[in-house]
Amino acid sequence: MVETCIPSKVDKDLTIRPHLRSSIFPNVPPFINFLNSQQKYEKFVRLEIPWNLWTACHNPLLIRCMVRAGFQAKQISEVSYEHMTGAIWDAIDSKTRFFMLCKLTNSPAQAAFLLSEASKSKDLLDMNYEVKINRLPGVLSICRKDELAKKHKIFKNKFGPEEFNFVPETYSIPSEREEALQRIVDSQIPDIPNIREDRQIKQKNLWIVKPCIRSGGDGIHLIDNIFDMPNVDEDVKNVDQAIVQEYIANPLLINGHKFDMRLYVLITSVDPLMIYIYKDGLARFATEPYNTDSMTIKNIVYISLILKSIRTIQTLMEIMMIFLAAFSGH
Repeated sequence: MVETCIPSKVDKDLTIRPHLRSSIFPNVPPFINFLNSQQKYEKFVRLEIPWNLWTACHNPLLIRCMVRAGFQAKQISEVSYEHMTGAIWDAIDSKTRFFMLCKLTNSPAQAAFLLSEASKSKDLLDMNYEVKINRLPGVLSICRKDELAKKHKIFKNKFGPEEFNFVPETYSIPSEREEALQRIVDSQIPDIPNIREDRQIKQKNLWIVKPCIRSGGDGIHLIDNIFDMPNVDEDVKNVDQAIVQEYIANPLLINGHKFDMRLYVLITSVDPLMIYIYKDGLARFATEPYNTDSMTIKNIVYISLILKSIRTIQTLMEIMMIFLAAFSGH
């Protein structure tokens, strides 16, 4: 039975809900109704739909919700989604995915290749059309810094630099290593002998190195010459491992402090495109003023990483509950 009206209340506390709910989009099949602790189905049916997981789920709230809806947890044992049915829970970080792929393939090089393919969503191309997956195709390409930089270059070439000049010059390593080396050499001013002692000149040739799949400031550092270019892991030399990006030495400040802003966006559909943005966001401020008067490469990194130590009050679960309350039924 498909939900078409407001459910009635019974037994004082519990609310009766049908097993399926209608989609808000035309020509889209109904969805399974997920229940909270104060709800129950009109008639329970043991569906035993496969719930494919890379790693075991330890979230009791999520487990209870999925099991009540008729799903049965099953660990992923193949590198391809081609023969899977039911649902695929794909929300794992790159480190965990790499570890699981290493176990399945027994080859770090093959695992790195599959990780790169997954970031391009090639792992979804052969997926059963009846399968439901919790990530949109292509979304991992904006989670890898090298893939995001390449997508930005494509849009910049297509629509013009005047619309896409908000990202600093970026090179992927090792695929664009030679271009990066040449660009850094061209930016240097060898005629001035004490270049490291001249702050204004040195800042013109500062570059920031970031690992492709790490976050929270882990592994980043600054360079100002080609000799500090990051080395390449020969085992995965065909996969980009880092980016080298022009450092913004004169950032926008608020009361002399560096800051960043975080907004929460929910994409419920790609075709038709439906995007929601939560009305509240977060602003994080550095605890120390941004000072370039006595700056070395080491303490530039320190000031940049101060933001990493700021912990937000809202947890991921709190953000999820906010979205569920605001967009119930979408």
